[in-house]
Amino acid sequence: MMKVTMVSNFYNTHQHTIATHLYKKLGSDYTFVETTDMSIEQKNLGYTSFDLPYIKKTFGAQEMDALNAIESADILISGGYTDFARDRIMKGKPTFIFSERIFVDHTLPLYKPSRFFDYKDRIQHFNESENIYFLCASSYLSYDLTRIGFEHKNMLKFGYFPPFEMEEFKTRTNNVTKILWCGRMIDWKQGQHIILMANKLRELGLDFSIDMIGNGDMKMKYRKLIDRFKLNSIVRLCPPIKQKDMPYTMKRHDIFIQPSNYKEGWGAVVNEAMSCGCAVVASSGVGSSNYLIDDQVSGYIYKNGDIDSLAKIVENLVSDRALCANIGKAAQNRIQTLWNGEIAAARLLRIFEDVSNKKPISYEEDGPCSFAKVFKNI
Repeated sequence: MMKVTMVSNFYNTHQHTIATHLYKKLGSDYTFVETTDMSIEQKNLGYTSFDLPYIKKTFGAQEMDALNAIESADILISGGYTDFARDRIMKGKPTFIFSERIFVDHTLPLYKPSRFFDYKDRIQHFNESENIYFLCASSYLSYDLTRIGFEHKNMLKFGYFPPFEMEEFKTRTNNVTKILWCGRMIDWKQGQHIILMANKLRELGLDFSIDMIGNGDMKMKYRKLIDRFKLNSIVRLCPPIKQKDMPYTMKRHDIFIQPSNYKEGWGAVVNEAMSCGCAVVASSGVGSSNYLIDDQVSGYIYKNGDIDSLAKIVENLVSDRALCANIGKAAQNRIQTLWNGEIAAARLLRIFEDVSNKKPISYEEDGPCSFAKVFKNI
């Protein structure tokens, strides 16, 4: 049996299904190592704290156990390029780096040259290693890596896998098409695009409502925009809700919109909304959209920032309730049969077997552990 250790900042709900299934298969040969404690803000948002036998910490009484689990691992999964990953790569040991984006726009390396050259130096070591693999928790990670010289190899589609309930799709019976957005109300989440979209749709006489759930610096600007367009009877600003209550809320809505730009490394709300049977409309900037959504089959992807395109897609969904339901059903099916933690863990273990036996890795055709092609910012 191989020993597998994952190192990350702290254990959370989005990693729980993967960890649970790896532990079921590997038992005591699987360890999750936390390097930090959960922040107060995250605890206030309802993040669940876990006390599980396979979780060890690099601080406090468990420090030596955690470090031993890292040192003795046959396979290390590193959340980002940690010191632990660097040491293993230099020794030629199998190392999987789980990462979202490196650069969120085209100009960052120019504005931060020290960071750019640090990555260039690192990439040289990556290219020289036959035992480094990337678990891409963003469809744009492969693009970021190839921009600074990494050979396009050993890159696997991956991501976060929030828990979900396996249940049959239920057609919504809402009299009015209900649209949902949730998140932090900050600039790059681009929640204002939903309000601008609502103004366009209202002019068409469509029957819909929008709930925007969250708090943040942009909330007052959202309120002023709603007042300006006289959308108070259509768009409602709602306070944050606990993470555990989100599935219930999503199941009461028909459409979920994720308008974030390229700073949205993954965007686990897309997984969650799809698993709840929402018809998801996501910006191309969202790291998970190109992986999770089969465009125009299990959801829609529109060009980042294109409000006209967003409005047209939502117009079609609101006007055609059967289409909206079919998209939601296909979305739920894609999560239940492909993009979930159980399937991802099983596929990952097969990859680990290939690596341990020094065989070329066998990519899946679609979904987790398929080849991560290059998606450019558009």
